[in-house]
Amino acid sequence: MKYMGQFNVLRQGNITIHSYQCPDDSEMVCSQVIESHNRLVLIDAQQFVPYAQELRMYMARLNKPIDRIIITHSHPDHWMGSVVFEDLPIYSLKETREEIASIGDYLVFLKRKEVEDMAGYHKVVPSRVLSEGDLVIDGLRYRLTRVVDAEMANMLVIELPDLKVLLAQDLIYNRVYPCVGEKNAQGEFLFDGWVKALREFQQRDYEWVVPGHGEPTNKDVFEEMITYILYAKQLFESGMDDKSFKQTLMLKYPHYRVEQLLDISNLFLYHRNW
Repeated sequence: MKYMGQFNVLRQGNITIHSYQCPDDSEMVCSQVIESHNRLVLIDAQQFVPYAQELRMYMARLNKPIDRIIITHSHPDHWMGSVVFEDLPIYSLKETREEIASIGDYLVFLKRKEVEDMAGYHKVVPSRVLSEGDLVIDGLRYRLTRVVDAEMANMLVIELPDLKVLLAQDLIYNRVYPCVGEKNAQGEFLFDGWVKALREFQQRDYEWVVPGHGEPTNKDVFEEMITYILYAKQLFESGMDDKSFKQTLMLKYPHYRVEQLLDISNLFLYHRNW
């Protein structure tokens, strides 16, 4: 069967990770299916309904029950496709649950104005709350960490420590333009916090790093991400305008993908007042 998106399959012992990357019209966002002996766990639910439906059909072919959906943060490209999975238990951090409950309707409205029926038709607020720490599902240990002031103020990063795998989600973009420009509660841009978090995880021993945008990779991606974030910070703080900011990054990183993420960064950095 030919898929609209791309599946990258990693096997670590008895565990298989199916990383689904959608096309670039939905920002090449990645959802991760963790297949253990008896269960499936889905990390993030896509943004556009057709890609979430494709993902669910793929999971059905694995012929194992879905234990749960975990939403790592409140950016809509990671949860808006939850409408395809709302019959299942959906988990998130408390902060993410509150953010989706608060702004989800507005984000769905904006996205449906842009792409109509491609977007989810209503918000789905996670029904269950996750806490930090170790969690065992079907014999596999998941380590849940709340990361603050990185790509956004609150996000979940998941390690599979016994497999040396980091399910980084939006802590890491692999050769996709990172979305910068979110602020913390004090109204400060998050460049430094993101670099701090990257350096902390960089010290750990991983065989695979599975990003929120782009293909699975190795630990070399940490240094590349740090370099990009610091360079973007330098450009922004130099006082250049939004057009120059975008053009300079495209010239510096012509091999990166999803130009629209630079437009979203410009919106956050230069034009968003909330």
